[in-house]
Amino acid sequence: VDPPGLEFLKVYDLLALEGFLRYAQQVQGYGVLEKTHAFWLCWWIHPVFLRRTVRAMTRGRPTLTLLRHGFQQLFESMCRVHSDVVTVIPNARVTMLARDPHSVTYEHTETGAVETLYCDYVVFALDLARCRDVVVDLDL
Repeated sequence: VDPPGLEFLKVYDLLALEGFLRYAQQVQGYGVLEKTHAFWLCWWIHPVFLRRTVRAMTRGRPTLTLLRHGFQQLFESMCRVHSDVVTVIPNARVTMLARDPHSVTYEHTETGAVETLYCDYVVFALDLARCRDVVVDLDL
């Protein structure tokens, strides 16, 4: 699921969802459809959420969705369920984030060791605006 989200919608004839996904993806700060990989559309906009929201909208009902316990519990649950394929490095001081090749260089806060991880996707769980000097291709 590597193409940009908008390209994914075109390929699979899903352009009717473009407006909704622009709102769900872009307004919340997850990235623009023209640049954000389709992986993130599938990851953040779950089909059950999409179905319920579209159903509510077509029936004229309000649509407000919140995470009862916030993103922290969501990330902890995903990491626990997928611990065999997800690497979690809490409290790491990230010193470089590069998207090509997909890598993250970080300093381990307990040992001081500097390591580089090569990966398919990175979830950078903090306000990126605070790290504008770390992410080399960040558009703010």
